[in-house]
Amino acid sequence: PLCTALIQHAGATWSSRNHRPRESIARYDAAIAAWAAAGDAAREAAAWLGLTEQHWRAADYAAAIDAATRAETLARVSDQPYFATRARMERCLALDALGDAAAVDVCLEGLPERYAELGELNDAANARTSQASIALERGDV
Repeated sequence: PLCTALIQHAGATWSSRNHRPRESIARYDAAIAAWAAAGDAAREAAAWLGLTEQHWRAADYAAAIDAATRAETLARVSDQPYFATRARMERCLALDALGDAAAVDVCLEGLPERYAELGELNDAANARTSQASIALERGDV
């Protein structure tokens, strides 16, 4: 199961890097199943995160929200706080794409600070920039 999972995840990543989100979605689905079969929740969470990004690129925001929620939950259970935080950020961006302003505000609350607590200062700055961009697009600034 481990080799299968690695092969599927690598294929999904390759498809992603070559701008093939639909192909990558199918490969991430296979990687998720393979990581689950291998009993590796941390890598399964990473595959869910990759799937989230591909759904976002394919403009399937509802599926991105679902995948991000699963990624965040698995990342928390497997003690992967960085992946949990990234998954939450992806969920926030998908909520914004769907125009759910109230949910976006709740989702983004404290996110830059969480990145900073993890020592991920670039991600913290990016999260703050996303907050500002969203506020600007809404005319809140």
